Amino acid sequence: MDNIKIIGKCVKKGDKEIRTLTLDSYIYDEIPEDGIVIKTIINGVSRNIYLRESDIDKALTNSEYLELSSW
Repeated sequence: MDNIKIIGKCVKKGDKEIRTLTLDSYIYDEIPEDGIVIKTIINGVSRNIYLRESDIDKALTNSEYLELSSW
């Protein structure tokens, strides 16, 4: 099982905040209770990325790298 690194960025444009996430690596596992699924195609292979919403929130709030281990 791989680790996943999430980079959260928050940029202000006028009175709006634009929040983005970049995924550096991937977790392939069963979806956690409070998680979401991101469906991707990597090198022609369909993969699911499973993430906890709370971990995504932390990455966006801190605007920095957040490394997650598999669960």
